[in-house]
Amino acid sequence: MRMIWTHQDERGAASAIFTLFLTALLGIAALVVDVGISWQERRQVITATDAAALAAVQDFAHGTDGCASTAPQFVADNNPAATMTLCAHTPIGSGPGWVTVEAEVDVDFIFAGILGFTETTVTSSTTAGYSSATLVDGGLRPFGLCRDFLDELDPPFAPGTGEIYRIYYGREAQASNCNAGDPIPGNWAVLDFDGGSNSQNDVKDWTENGYDGPVAIGDWIEGTPGSFSPALNSELNHLLNNVDFFTLPIFTEYNDLNGANGEFLMDEFIVVRLDDFKTNGSQNSRYIDIEFLNEVVQGEGGGGDNGLGAFVIGVCAVDGLNPSNECS
Repeated sequence: MRMIWTHQDERGAASAIFTLFLTALLGIAALVVDVGISWQERRQVITATDAAALAAVQDFAHGTDGCASTAPQFVADNNPAATMTLCAHTPIGSGPGWVTVEAEVDVDFIFAGILGFTETTVTSSTTAGYSSATLVDGGLRPFGLCRDFLDELDPPFAPGTGEIYRIYYGREAQASNCNAGDPIPGNWAVLDFDGGSNSQNDVKDWTENGYDGPVAIGDWIEGTPGSFSPALNSELNHLLNNVDFFTLPIFTEYNDLNGANGEFLMDEFIVVRLDDFKTNGSQNSRYIDIEFLNEVVQGEGGGGDNGLGAFVIGVCAVDGLNPSNECS
């Protein structure tokens, strides 16, 4: 039998092809729109877990449970549609650790239903860590503490106990602990962070406002002769009355540079609150009264399990990364 194609048949075939093409085009467009919506929802849930993990880990650095209320509150505040599915704290000894926060959001597709896709769930996992500071970048005050001397305090010092300790700043007070020989005849442990020539004015500025540069474990920092005196009373009063906490360096060794001054080996950092001070009278009777705290400082972390209370926080692992490898 001979088949004869008419113009009407051609129009029907073209219409069918066009319909298939249009359906495919609409399907692709639907996927593009709904995938874009899913991507936007995922960005929002990532923001929520990032904020929650950082807030929670700061709580843990302060010694409180950041998973109890802080993490869920930050997830809700940053993405009301999200549900927190996990908040887990992993401590490392008495010092650092990390917190993992996971959350999810159900996304209803608008157009992709024509292809059989009705919804999806987007998730995010953020791990933030806190570790002992190995470098402090900004805010460091110029009063070094001898680690051996601190270790002999009674009762033993520990951050967050509320105990007030008196630290003497005379040449004889801490010297026998961190000095293998005779005390240096100049200052004791008041530091000249940048080695500048106008050291007394620098010490005043750093006492009130903090040194604005980085200081790291392993740095040797020169001392400033004759610095702990009534010349610092105004700046120390500012610390006493206006500053909730600040960071001090801890040293373990010193070198006698020129018979009148020395340099000190930075070993760790500690956070304190000033309770009282005395800068007059005999040199060995001058002191600061301080409370040791757990606080977050600006700088770099990774100092191991020393538990001295100066912590650096940051995001250390996200989706697909193992916190045990990235955060410890």
